[in-house]
Amino acid sequence: MSGGADDPSIGTRRAALTQVHGSCMIGRGGMSTVKLKKAHRRCSVVRVVGEDAPGRTEDSMVAQQTRGVLFVHSAPRALCPHLEWGTGRALGRAVNFAWIEQPVLRGAQRAEFVWDGPVGTGAVIASALRGWADVRYEVTEEPSPGVDGGRWMHTPELGIFYAQTDSAGNTVVPEDRIRSAMELAGADPIELHRELRLALGQAWEDELEPFRYGGDFAPVVWMHGVG
Repeated sequence: MSGGADDPSIGTRRAALTQVHGSCMIGRGGMSTVKLKKAHRRCSVVRVVGEDAPGRTEDSMVAQQTRGVLFVHSAPRALCPHLEWGTGRALGRAVNFAWIEQPVLRGAQRAEFVWDGPVGTGAVIASALRGWADVRYEVTEEPSPGVDGGRWMHTPELGIFYAQTDSAGNTVVPEDRIRSAMELAGADPIELHRELRLALGQAWEDELEPFRYGGDFAPVVWMHGVG
């Protein structure tokens, strides 16, 4: 991928990932309306040659790549350029979305954008957009070798929610989270139901679902990295 002076470093991406994960609960996710290709790994080989030293080969791994989708379910028209700018800054390049009317909410716009970039980019995008309170959005990131996928959901009323996902887009709720729900609920089945809904992010799902259907015929913008 090409980059500029504003490209976030790998450290910045990891910091953003930690920030988002640390402030959100693990929960439900994995619905993507766009089929994405599997991420792949690339490496470069450097040969060191010296008169007095034997040649040796060093593997220098290029940042592992992945893909995902940004679903802007609803945003005020005036914020559309700001959302493009924030996403572009997270990706290290200028981007443009294909905006259309959101029929569920008068005056709102919606867009879908397919991105590719280093692992952790989904968290960077989600973090970049979370400051706009009047925006409903989801960010997905495909799993990579040794790295789980993820989905971030945001609504003005509920804030942001993180869900770990598997290769099929299904939610992965950690064992500790389930045990915690069981311990908090005790023998109360109603409380257990409430805790599991919380772990699955059901409140976010319920609020976003009408907006998802409102975008069934939205155009999708694909972004391909170079390099």
